[in-house]
Amino acid sequence: MKWAPLPFLCLTLVSPAAAQDDVQIRMQTWSRALGVSCAHCHVPDAWADASKPTFDFARRMSRMLDGLNEGPIQALGGSIS
Repeated sequence: MKWAPLPFLCLTLVSPAAAQDDVQIRMQTWSRALGVSCAHCHVPDAWADASKPTFDFARRMSRMLDGLNEGPIQALGGSIS
């Protein structure tokens, strides 16, 4: 499967300072883990379009994951992606 490039200036899931390669890896990991294609959350050819409810849900899940990694999971000496 060929992964579409994400528009770097419109990243809303992660910090704008995140490297695009890191974002691509995170998106690929989630796609495989959930068994869905990119189009499940994204509008094809409009990757930054947040109009799908699943896009907003993924954004909230990403923030929750970051919060866990910065708090309780970090205290245990690990991280999850």
